[in-house]
Amino acid sequence: MGIPFRPKDTPAREVLKEFKENFDSTELSAYENSVRIAVTFNRDAQVLAWRGELFHQLALRAWWRGETMQAKRYFGLATESFRKDEVLGLARVFRDYGLLLAQTEDIDAGLALVEKALRLHEQDMSNAKGLRQQRITQSYLWRIQLMKQPDQETIGNLIEFALSAADCHIREQRIAIDAALPYAQGSQRQQLLLRRIEISARRRELRSLASSSARLVFDINVVLTAKLLRSLFRRE
Repeated sequence: MGIPFRPKDTPAREVLKEFKENFDSTELSAYENSVRIAVTFNRDAQVLAWRGELFHQLALRAWWRGETMQAKRYFGLATESFRKDEVLGLARVFRDYGLLLAQTEDIDAGLALVEKALRLHEQDMSNAKGLRQQRITQSYLWRIQLMKQPDQETIGNLIEFALSAADCHIREQRIAIDAALPYAQGSQRQQLLLRRIEISARRRELRSLASSSARLVFDINVVLTAKLLRSLFRRE
């Protein structure tokens, strides 16, 4: 499958980067609504290219805060915004949405959505990023399977993934460790706890940059909103 070209040096890309790197920053929450408005109504090609990814990040941030209904709405918008050939982006949305459904509404529906994500991974390019994302999605499937019926093989797979996820984004490392800890014992539990301490220390270091990050997102958001307003006035 071809991957659509996405310009990287754009305000939309910078907003996305800040949301990913500061996924647990409360300071950035103040800018989410105006980013949502800009992404929803701005028809600039450079914004549209990142629309699905931005809605996905808004969904994850809402989920992180426990706002499940808002998260589901954003997951839906993300799904609608990706092109059909953007299989990696769709797979990531389906796996996250699937886990949310399994945790809050319907385990079987969530399991089916994560299985759909795994099928999409099979269509993706077999590069390092694609294979890494496939591993993450597989770990989500194990988590849902354990909700239905715990078994030692699946538990072992989940713990092994958590201990070997250092190449994944720090958010996914943290999620994997938290998911595996309730099942781990002995030395494996100690290893997971040590990794969680290391990740927490890293997050504290990144949070010290939160105010400057928020400033950057605000500046970028002003650019997006200004473009939106200009386009609206032109239509009138």
